[in-house]
Amino acid sequence: MLYKILLLGDGAVGKTSTILKYVENRIPESYSATMGVDIMNTEVKTTGNLIVSLNIWDIAGQSHFKSIRSKFYSGAEAAIVIFDVTRPETFNHIKEWISEVNIELKEKIPMILVGNKVDLQDEKRVSLTDMVFEKEKHSNIFAAFETSAVTGEGINIVFQKIAEKLLFKYR
Repeated sequence: MLYKILLLGDGAVGKTSTILKYVENRIPESYSATMGVDIMNTEVKTTGNLIVSLNIWDIAGQSHFKSIRSKFYSGAEAAIVIFDVTRPETFNHIKEWISEVNIELKEKIPMILVGNKVDLQDEKRVSLTDMVFEKEKHSNIFAAFETSAVTGEGINIVFQKIAEKLLFKYR
């Protein structure tokens, strides 16, 4: 079975870099905003050695895409909400992303909260504690992780956990 996953968050938080690091073990050489949506397929090996197929929809985060992006949410079974730990405003917007998906899908799908760019430790403004407090406010966020698309830190566990959650949900 192929599970549709949304990759959500403000522009320039590292959504595309995160999925490219996971799927192709690379990051883009320069920043290029996603126009609408980019879709990638990948397979994830769970801790039980089961293979789960994911259809990942990297949704444009810029505000001028807001009017069209909800059209891409249909059929989604889970979401990864990413923010930039060096830009608190992107953390403050996660409530809007979660609400937008919940309203559009008319249900609460499982979500993981991801604080990206932890490799920029000297510039970090949002802590793991902040993330955990935010996670507790949303019943459909089942996990929170810090990641770095540049170094790869934390990336594999995010996709492994979302795959395992979907396996459990649909068994």
